[in-house]
Amino acid sequence: MEKIEILVLIFVTLICLSECDEGPCVLYPHGCCPDTKWDPGKDKCIECPIGFFWKNCSKPCPYPLFGAKCHQTCICAQEFCDTVNGCKQSKCNDTTMDIVLINYVFRNYAYIIR
Repeated sequence: MEKIEILVLIFVTLICLSECDEGPCVLYPHGCCPDTKWDPGKDKCIECPIGFFWKNCSKPCPYPLFGAKCHQTCICAQEFCDTVNGCKQSKCNDTTMDIVLINYVFRNYAYIIR
């Protein structure tokens, strides 16, 4: 086998190992892939808790994202967005919430159709 073929084989193997859902990702602590963390009780890598992501689940979802794997989007102001559950109830009236929503939508270049 030529040297280039061996290098390609090693490179492809490393990519395959680093793109798994739950370890072993050899480049990370305990072999846990991003968006997982080591659970010593289960003796394996587990998914991040809801509202967290990154290496060893070390970062909360950034605004406006929330939920499992940060795949959902808050449609409220940052102070009302919870990284686990999304938009929280506020103590303001409905008109204020409508204004917050309209400001959020226009700030992100979307259009409101009523």
